[in-house]
Amino acid sequence: MSHRAGNLTRRLPEKTGAFLVGLYVLSLGYREASLALRLRRRGLTAEGTVVENVRCTGANGPSWAPVVSFTDRAGNQVEFTPSMRGPGVGLSTGRTVEVIYLPEASPDARVNTWQHLLLPSLFAAFAGVALIAFALLFVVL
Repeated sequence: MSHRAGNLTRRLPEKTGAFLVGLYVLSLGYREASLALRLRRRGLTAEGTVVENVRCTGANGPSWAPVVSFTDRAGNQVEFTPSMRGPGVGLSTGRTVEVIYLPEASPDARVNTWQHLLLPSLFAAFAGVALIAFALLFVVL
């Protein structure tokens, strides 16, 4: 192994750690995909309203997260923040959105659009596979 490659591997996360984190992220993607499938099969819909946008600080700097409020069939007022944020999927305050939720787990509600239902699982699956591939690639090298 060359000196430069040796320095690079010392700065990178441990291979087994990257592999395990990849499996964890992949499992999160699987959970999101299975939840989206259950929502599409058995979910109830309701009208929700974006009641506010709260400021969040993340690795990429500050961003805004919408807070959606709706009333489920049992009459409970439920608020949730969609996991999907950013350009193209932002929701302005006061906007009315269709919400889909499971009657037994209304806090697991999602905005009923393909972006809010599918993109979190696709991003997690891609990141998980990339981390696993990264870890396996450096095991082989």
